[in-house]
Amino acid sequence: MQDGEEFMLHRQRGPPFWVSVLILGILFPCFFGWTIVGTVWFLEVQEETPYCLPRESHPWFFTFWLALCYIWILIYIIFIATAVVCEYRARRMERDLQILQNEDMIRRWGRIRIFSDYGIYIFRRGLTPDQVARIPWQKLEYDPTEMMPCSICLEEFAAGDNVRILQACGHIFHKW
Repeated sequence: MQDGEEFMLHRQRGPPFWVSVLILGILFPCFFGWTIVGTVWFLEVQEETPYCLPRESHPWFFTFWLALCYIWILIYIIFIATAVVCEYRARRMERDLQILQNEDMIRRWGRIRIFSDYGIYIFRRGLTPDQVARIPWQKLEYDPTEMMPCSICLEEFAAGDNVRILQACGHIFHKW
């Protein structure tokens, strides 16, 4: 386990690629199409030749199963849409994090790729990478023995650290 991984949610490995292609590219579209064809056939038989249905069958039975099929299709579409949106947002957040990475950050923690590796979705709150980059920074000239640790990385400050300073309140944190 690499440094920092104990704070991350572990993403279980998904199915092999061919399974996803089989389900999303073949089975789901076939099921969707076949459900529509079955619905059309059922409605045609009900309207034009209701006597063609076996006497023991009830229309509500077919309607019930068609409703279950459509509910399953709707749930699967919602699942696919949610997965696509979450993956897009995770990749966008990782790209933003890469913009903020600098030598100091890489020296402390290495290359951070938490979003693609763990699939964590983070709501887009706070400053953008451009806004963070515009916060003024300076090199600490003194050894800050009585300062609180950095509220972002929780490490102590040391002389020579590059820090960002919030002008309004004076809070200091390591330059990312």
